[in-house]
Amino acid sequence: MKEICKIIGFWAPENKKYCEEFSAGHEAVLIDHGFSHFKSNEDSWHESKDTFVFVAVVDDEVVGGIRLEKKVSGRLLSLEKAILPIDKRIIVLMDALKNRTVVESCGLWNSRKIAGRNISQILTRLCTVVSPMISNDIVSFCFNATYTFRITRSLGYSIVTSLGTDGYMNYPTPNYKAALWMNDDLVDLELADDFEKERILSLRGNLTQEYNEPNKRGQILIQYEINI
Repeated sequence: MKEICKIIGFWAPENKKYCEEFSAGHEAVLIDHGFSHFKSNEDSWHESKDTFVFVAVVDDEVVGGIRLEKKVSGRLLSLEKAILPIDKRIIVLMDALKNRTVVESCGLWNSRKIAGRNISQILTRLCTVVSPMISNDIVSFCFNATYTFRITRSLGYSIVTSLGTDGYMNYPTPNYKAALWMNDDLVDLELADDFEKERILSLRGNLTQEYNEPNKRGQILIQYEINI
């Protein structure tokens, strides 16, 4: 039987139920891995008109998600909350971009039920898909651990080497390393992998498509329902 997953995209205030299921699923995954203190594990974004949410749904169950948060005056992004205790230079970086629209892809998670289906790649890709629809002058960030570097690199992001030690920081514990990744070429995608660029442009042209997304197990049919 063909595996099917629906991915739904919406502004946070438009779907309280999915926001709550996102947070519950994310918390369960973090607890399972001993990372319940992650700065992205909050629920204040549920009512934020500046937060766009993607949820992956299988058999009416939310099994994964990611948020795209727009920086607004007076509110720190999740990456700022995480990095400030490590490197105060994050303030300088954010100040230098105050005249541009800044967004962060954060809160990425997926349950074991959907493991091995490449859902994390697909969800992060979608943040790149919709970012230029939010603003013409936009820069996107991801603060992620080394085991997901392949995702951000494939989408055309580059490590911000001015922070930490050549970009690397000990987070969330001294036993792990993470880095802040930045992409300010969200339209032309010159640094993105060919396949990723093809899928991003296809989705920008049609946000309600179906596509057999490849993964190490074969394929999974993704039914996209993105409303921005």
